[in-house]
Amino acid sequence: MQKKVAALGAALLVMLATAAAALAITNGTADGNRHPYVGLMVALDSDGVPLWRCSGSLLSPTVFLTAGHCVDGYCCNMPCNGNCQRCDATPGTCTPTANGTSPVNGRSPCGTDTRCYGTCDGNGSCGNFNNTVSCRNAQCSGSDYTKAATCDGAGNCPPPVTGTCDSAPCCSGAICAPPHGQCPG
Repeated sequence: MQKKVAALGAALLVMLATAAAALAITNGTADGNRHPYVGLMVALDSDGVPLWRCSGSLLSPTVFLTAGHCVDGYCCNMPCNGNCQRCDATPGTCTPTANGTSPVNGRSPCGTDTRCYGTCDGNGSCGNFNNTVSCRNAQCSGSDYTKAATCDGAGNCPPPVTGTCDSAPCCSGAICAPPHGQCPG
């Protein structure tokens, strides 16, 4: 009989502890400092109307950590931080940015060189890169040259190809004149 009473008492304690934890914070009322670093961030529009909210943890007086799902003004259904993803086209759902458009909402561009940027491919990734655009003109300085370049098809301008003409000047188009020769004219 004592074992049954002890088991019943233990079960009752577990139920009470669970109920107390579930009611720890209700409608913004503090729970007696049992969870002092848990909070709710509410984004408001200019009229003070709530737009969206995300729970999180206070890491310091000025740093509040929320889930990576809080993007584009919405709590998204999944992490949604790729260049060509967005959570505001269908609020709360991560969707690809439309084909042929640039990344939105402050996301990084598709590429590293503005002359070579691609656009979103409609499937959530960067694509549509141009590999025919000139991103560097040929240059000469005395007998030193830098070759012209076109975009690499991945959003970048390739590293410069440089050199020095042996015993000859560098001519237009970064072409070396024949040794001891002159540039054509």
